[in-house]
Amino acid sequence: MRHRTAQAVDADSAMDAVDFDMKWVVAPPMNAKEDKGIPLERYGFVGGPYNGSKVILLLVTALSFWTRYRLIDRAAYVVWDEAHFGKFASHYLKREFYFDVHPPLGKILVAFSGLLAGYDGSFSFDSGEDYPAGLNFGFMRLFSATFGALIVPLAYESACQMGYSGHAALLSSIMILLDLALLTISRFILLDSMLLFFTCISLYCMLRFNNLKTKPFSMEWKAWLLLTGVSLGCVLSVKWVGLFAVALVGLQTIEDLWVMFGDLSIPKITYAKHWVARIIGLIIVPFAVYMFSFYLHFAILSSSGPGDSQMSSLFQAHLKGNTLYQNPVGYGGGLLHSHVQKYPGGSNQQQVTCYHHKDANNYWQFRPTRVSYIDDYDRNLYFITDGAILRLTHNQTGTNLHSHDVKAPITTSENEVSCYGNDTLGDANDYWQIEVVDDVSHQDHTIVRALTTRLRLLHTVQNCYLAARSVSLPQWGFKQIEVTCEKESKPNDAHQWWNIEEHINDRLPAASPQHFKQSFLRDFWHLNVAMWTSNNALVPDADKFDALASSPTDWPFLRLGLRMCAWDDNAVKYFLLGNPIVWWSAALGIVAFGILLLTYLIRRKRHLSSLPPRQWDQFCFVGKTLIAGWALHYLPFGIMGRVTYLHHYFPAVYFAALLVPFLLDHATQHTSIWVKNIVFGLAGRSGSLDQGREGNPCFSVGVELALEALSDSPSEVSVLALFVLFTLFSEDVEDDFERRSGCWMDVYGQPQRKAAKKAALETERSLGKYVAHPEASEGSISESLAVPNMGRRDGRLKVAHEGAQLDRCPIYNLVIPFHNIDHLLVVSVLVMILVRGAFMLLRNAGDDKDDCRTVVGIVCGLLPVGVLMPVPGSGGAGRSRFVFICITCIIAFYGMIDSYLFHQRDAKGCNQTYMRPSFIRLDDFDSEKTRFAGKYALHLYREKTYETTDYPVGVPVLFIPGHAGSYKQTRSFAAEASYYYHDVLLNDPRFAELHVRELDFFTVDFNEEFSALHGQSLLEQAEYLNDAIAYILSLYRSQSFRVSDPSSVIIIGHSMGGIVARAMFTMKNYQPGTITTIITMSTPHILPPAAFDGKISRIYATIDDFWKRGFRSPHGDLLDVTMISIAGGNLDSIVSSDSADVRSIIPSTHGFTVYTTSIPHVWVGNDHPSILWCNQLVKVVVRSLLDIVDVRRKSQVMDVEARMRIFRRSFLNQLDVVNLTRRIDAAPVILHLNDITHHFFPQGRTMIYSLMSTHLVQLQIMPIPVVSNDVEFHLVTDQDSSRRGRLDFLLCSRHSDDAIACKSASEFVDVVPSSASERYPFSGKYFSFLRLSVGEMKGRDYMVIVDKGGNQQGFVVAEFSAHERSNFALDQSALSVHRHGLSFSTASSAPIFLNIRIPHLSNQLFAYRLQVQRPGCQLRDSLFTTLVRQSVPHIHESKFFVGDREIEISFHGEPGFFSVLPPHPTNVKKQNDGLVLQFWSDPKCTAPLQFKLSLDLYGSFGRIVTRYATVIACFPLVIVLLTMGHQIGQFYDTGVYPEFSDSLVRICQKSLPLFCVFVSVCSIYQSWVYAPRYTAYSHEHSGSQQLALGSSRYSWSNALLGNGDWMMWWLSLLFIYLSLGVVILIWAVLSLLIHTAAIIVRFTGRAVRQGESTEREDVRKFTRRVITTLILFILVATAIPYQFAFIVAFLVHTITCTCMRCRALYSKTVSDVRRHQSRFNYMQSIHMLLFFLLPFTVPVLMVWIRNLSVHWFAPFSSDHNILAIGPFMMFVELLTVGKTLPRESGIMRHATVALMYLASAYGILFGKYVCG
Repeated sequence: MRHRTAQAVDADSAMDAVDFDMKWVVAPPMNAKEDKGIPLERYGFVGGPYNGSKVILLLVTALSFWTRYRLIDRAAYVVWDEAHFGKFASHYLKREFYFDVHPPLGKILVAFSGLLAGYDGSFSFDSGEDYPAGLNFGFMRLFSATFGALIVPLAYESACQMGYSGHAALLSSIMILLDLALLTISRFILLDSMLLFFTCISLYCMLRFNNLKTKPFSMEWKAWLLLTGVSLGCVLSVKWVGLFAVALVGLQTIEDLWVMFGDLSIPKITYAKHWVARIIGLIIVPFAVYMFSFYLHFAILSSSGPGDSQMSSLFQAHLKGNTLYQNPVGYGGGLLHSHVQKYPGGSNQQQVTCYHHKDANNYWQFRPTRVSYIDDYDRNLYFITDGAILRLTHNQTGTNLHSHDVKAPITTSENEVSCYGNDTLGDANDYWQIEVVDDVSHQDHTIVRALTTRLRLLHTVQNCYLAARSVSLPQWGFKQIEVTCEKESKPNDAHQWWNIEEHINDRLPAASPQHFKQSFLRDFWHLNVAMWTSNNALVPDADKFDALASSPTDWPFLRLGLRMCAWDDNAVKYFLLGNPIVWWSAALGIVAFGILLLTYLIRRKRHLSSLPPRQWDQFCFVGKTLIAGWALHYLPFGIMGRVTYLHHYFPAVYFAALLVPFLLDHATQHTSIWVKNIVFGLAGRSGSLDQGREGNPCFSVGVELALEALSDSPSEVSVLALFVLFTLFSEDVEDDFERRSGCWMDVYGQPQRKAAKKAALETERSLGKYVAHPEASEGSISESLAVPNMGRRDGRLKVAHEGAQLDRCPIYNLVIPFHNIDHLLVVSVLVMILVRGAFMLLRNAGDDKDDCRTVVGIVCGLLPVGVLMPVPGSGGAGRSRFVFICITCIIAFYGMIDSYLFHQRDAKGCNQTYMRPSFIRLDDFDSEKTRFAGKYALHLYREKTYETTDYPVGVPVLFIPGHAGSYKQTRSFAAEASYYYHDVLLNDPRFAELHVRELDFFTVDFNEEFSALHGQSLLEQAEYLNDAIAYILSLYRSQSFRVSDPSSVIIIGHSMGGIVARAMFTMKNYQPGTITTIITMSTPHILPPAAFDGKISRIYATIDDFWKRGFRSPHGDLLDVTMISIAGGNLDSIVSSDSADVRSIIPSTHGFTVYTTSIPHVWVGNDHPSILWCNQLVKVVVRSLLDIVDVRRKSQVMDVEARMRIFRRSFLNQLDVVNLTRRIDAAPVILHLNDITHHFFPQGRTMIYSLMSTHLVQLQIMPIPVVSNDVEFHLVTDQDSSRRGRLDFLLCSRHSDDAIACKSASEFVDVVPSSASERYPFSGKYFSFLRLSVGEMKGRDYMVIVDKGGNQQGFVVAEFSAHERSNFALDQSALSVHRHGLSFSTASSAPIFLNIRIPHLSNQLFAYRLQVQRPGCQLRDSLFTTLVRQSVPHIHESKFFVGDREIEISFHGEPGFFSVLPPHPTNVKKQNDGLVLQFWSDPKCTAPLQFKLSLDLYGSFGRIVTRYATVIACFPLVIVLLTMGHQIGQFYDTGVYPEFSDSLVRICQKSLPLFCVFVSVCSIYQSWVYAPRYTAYSHEHSGSQQLALGSSRYSWSNALLGNGDWMMWWLSLLFIYLSLGVVILIWAVLSLLIHTAAIIVRFTGRAVRQGESTEREDVRKFTRRVITTLILFILVATAIPYQFAFIVAFLVHTITCTCMRCRALYSKTVSDVRRHQSRFNYMQSIHMLLFFLLPFTVPVLMVWIRNLSVHWFAPFSSDHNILAIGPFMMFVELLTVGKTLPRESGIMRHATVALMYLASAYGILFGKYVCG
């Protein structure tokens, strides 16, 4: 045995002397190459650099360039920040001076690439603009991509320099190679790739320099030191973020010098040389490079340009082409500026600011004071001298620069500066004294000279100095710089310095430009200060929403991406988002390293270190370097005030990504090559990669397909690329590992080579030891060894001596709940590939055969591997079943969530609402008026633009925020109401007749309370709001100008705020009549969104019962109340819009539900937050509220009927109103045809009328067919049909031969979205649509279109159509539609309007795809494209779609767990059920209209989440109860409590199938017999059937899922299956955590006592537990909720399980193992039960903690039920002391098991009540 191997044995032996009773022998090298004596530093895991494989380096470099270069010019338009840096390159090429916040080196390199590409700088680089044909932008992108491509080989080389193994170094480069964010950012003309390159090369040079410590002052040492300095200078010259790289090298240097300082063997002269060398190389050289970049910058940019404004006047003066009047002053502020606008507060005088651009308002005149003797300054020259007292007069307005003792608007500690008076009006506050600071060109400082003299202006009265700092004014000051008069004199503060930028006086000679030159250092300093100031000004604007910005907390786990371009359907789109595998693992690696470091430090403190010194040094060095690099590049952004974006994290993610392979390398250093291959992504069962390829027939196919997929979509197969790379060079990797491996023993002691087996056998025999192995298998040496007492359990290797007890295993052989760690690693690495691949198949099936082929190859190759993961005691069938269930459940959950979030979603098109908000806290509403004054607060909103008073003057509106909502969310409604009232209504000539007054918006600050999780919080909010309303109404009683004091308020409630509004009526402090109108936004009226607190369900039932009774009685409490529920549609992923339906709560005469996609002029879906700021919706809501105001009434609003009429007009169009009878009550108007130009259209023809520019009034007359029993009239026009519009529509009858009597039908006109040239319905343009039925045209002879003339151009199309031609009912069953689809085509040319009803499609769980086409129609010849509307009439939900394309159809209905009893005959008629499709077609095209409707299976998958999200919290509890029932039965039979997994397998084989049969029968019975019809509220039928929801809790209609569609009977079985998968996954995770915790307990040296305790110890423990339990009981009864005690009990039981597991693992006798294992199995089952009860306790605890965070220490008035928690606490205490379930026999045995199964049956039938 060679000396090198003996060293390894000695090291391990020394480690074993601390911890272990046995020794491990390292196998000898496997080939002759190792016998030549390679030093220990050669191995990657012992520290020191590793010379990586050149083949691998070349390969990853080639792949890096290929991925960065490929199709780089595909997007032939300016993408994202190319608009900035391309423009800067243009300035360099044109030599025009510009300004940017970044140093110039990167932009100079971009300009250099443009020069090489032949670009002349003429392109404007506007964002989104197409590149011209002559611009070789592809080459410029290639130049930038080169920098990005080089970071991949730099990552590989850096990893090698840090001593990584070949696997780890390769994985480092692959992670950087396959990260999509780094790849994408490199492919454009940006600075980020250069920044990353110079950051990476700085790290690499530092590592190279660090590894030459043993060769100080050698040429190589000096070269790498200088290269480090140059690279630091370059990274700092690209962006100032490079300072973090400088800091990293600086910290490393300081540590080195400190270590050398303590090394007394280093001579002082040598130590001083080290200081000098580092100062030169790492300080002087970087700074010289940095300065040189600015020297080039100034040398190239010699002409005047757009950036002159940021430089000093002297600098601007010597630029070519510069005219001084175009150049503002430098960084201190801007040109002194004033304009006619006044300050909104303070003195209300004319504003004075600093402005950065050319403007006539920048000019001032120096004039003498009014008491001066100079009166001929307009004829004679008087030079301004130091100490002169003058006035500064503004040229444009003639006012004087003025200051006084008034606070400045922003910097309130200083005086305001304004403009005031004129030549005759003014006072001494207009006088300023000149103080010359210096003159850069003259020694004489007594005279003020243009440009060169720097001066200060002293106010002679206030004794303050004119100053301008980097403080921006709000929007009322146009974001310009604030100018103040500073009271403190600061002679050296440049913000108080001024100079004369431009001096116009024809009587003075012009100066030479050479007279104004200044030094490079002064310009360098000035520009850097300007860059610093501008950087600090890049702060987020609170008044604007930046969709691209993100917070640093969003970066590590990819919560947000960044959209890099416009989202045009026809353009190549880019979305910047990192590879989740890379970013998530990098973030977790940071945490894992911290935990590992802490563990090692604890062990070293306890003298239990298991790392050799050199390995510990490497661990610390790599950790310090990479963690410091990550922290320096990430943490500063958390404290920066500037706006931040995702790409700021890229340097940090590079450092974090390099840490992950190191941790994997460190964790697998003692494992076999096979495990290393699996961990690092290699394929194959054995150490031979060639065998791995040959043994898997699908692998080669998968590699080929992965290469194809990688070329098309790297994001889809980023993990598969690992397999591709390793396959390409497998032999090199294998040889490399064989050369470097010092240990071929895996975690089970199985040798991997025959030579290793022989060597280990000989070594063991020579030492007299035996190595125990798992069960004998092929190639195992256990066949030739006699091993006494050999045992293995749970994947743990047992080592036994003759006659000895079971002993401990080495610490690096982790014990996990699986028999084979290799199988677990396989599954964990491959499950994400399988999931992603399966969904590529589901999404693209039938569309992309290549993707499907790829997925099939992946599934064929990987699925058999997962079956190899055994489950304890389950056998092969159990293994495959469990793995199959887990994988399919993961796929199902992923599919449901993916479908829910990204499929069948409405397009987003909301516009922003802008405002200038101000919130006034009403402190008078204190504890004397409400008992919740300390918890909540009331605010009054004031819009600064118009509302200057701090008291209410209009009609009160109260906004109620929802769950975790902010009181500031009302600002959109309040601001829009203010603008509409002041800008529109006040300017309306009929204002006095409107009887309207502005709205006062009050809003409540609930401190973002979690109201959806806690019923008591809802009641407290309702009580507080009733007190608040009483206080609000009292504020109006002292206002004498009002017609009448308001007696009620209008309520706007968001989310749970709508429930609080309804709950207010049920409270004792509610004053009748104080609430008359409620508008709720995304409010779950039917079911609570998270019914984990039972009190919420009871509150809902109480509210519903009260509201139904309130409308039923003739004298009900709610007869004067109207409520409109607005739902956002399927974009709302927080609250299901199904729950917003109020038809069962409120009659249609008092309210309705409407979806935002249905509201006229809105027509856009809204998610949960955007429904409050969507400008289209906000305008409609606000205008409807102002329309219902009537200040003559005491309530300040109209009566119920008038309110509802206005609400229907505002929120519904007449297409939504069913069976509406419309009459024209106006008197007829006689039209004499001889006096008006008119034209008769022939009967039976379609009218196509083009509107031209004219001022003549014309009549287009269409005779109504005589036989009109089944005729409808349809008209479409792109003109406004209101009274201000060009057109009017009349129904006329013959009056005489030349006259007709007409009534206007314009009030029947609906608006629909325009489809002329728009892509989406929310473009803002609309059509007018008129539809008249037979009854409405009865007795009329003509339909007349009146063209009143105008300049607008447009069209009108109209026709009379037979009813059977434009209305169809397709009576095809839902099953048939789902199986075969539904096709339809008009027989001939399509009518203008086509209405199709499909009555059997009414289940909202299904989604569909609609393909619409009119073959042969040319878009360029059409008036408009086909407009499609889907609707569900009885719930007022509709959507519009523009264009002939594939349309996604989905709709809403009943919420989950909600059904009513069979309908009464008078309920909604059947003809209003089902899906309605309406089409508007262009009559110019004579082709038929065709469409095909088909089921969208994948889109329907996500609809389950909308309806049954809470099931996943309920049904797994049922599975746990079933499993525990089986465990208890087995325990009663055998006396041994089985493992949870074993019982889970058994119930899957026996109990669960029978249980599923029972559930199936119940579900079929429910859906067949109790098929529900959603019953609308009815006055006539308001008996027990109408109240079935609240009164019949345990009816069949409410059992299971409340499903009434027989086709969906299988849903319950699906959720049982999914719940089973959830239970399996949770069990695996909890088991792994408990096992890991048990190992850590053992690992940290903490012993678990296994012997019997003494009687005294038992008494002491019992006393302590009793005292602790009593204290907890007292706290629960008084201060804390019982849910807190439940969490404590859960944590205590977790610790108990961990201790019991530790005892089971490390017991020394077989009997102890069995006894402790049985107890652990029992405790683990209880642990699973407690875990699945957590969702019902944690929400209330969150509310309690939230209350504490806002300093609300008053205890809950609920949740103090000791009986609710007492049994759990006592039970956990009994388990803690070792008590277990006693064995029962006889009737108790059967009763206990039966009770568990009955509880399971109850839970499955009434799951929503289990949740509640």
